Amino acid sequence: AETTANRNLDVEEMRQQKQLLIRGSEITTLSTKWQMS
Repeated sequence: AETTANRNLDVEEMRQQKQLLIRGSEITTLSTKWQMS
């Protein structure tokens, strides 16, 4: 049970990390477009 809980935590952490990366790249793209215009 303990290993399963840890695995679920890892999956949740990875999901949050991926969302942060996606959001970060979106912000970078937006700021780059804003600087170019």
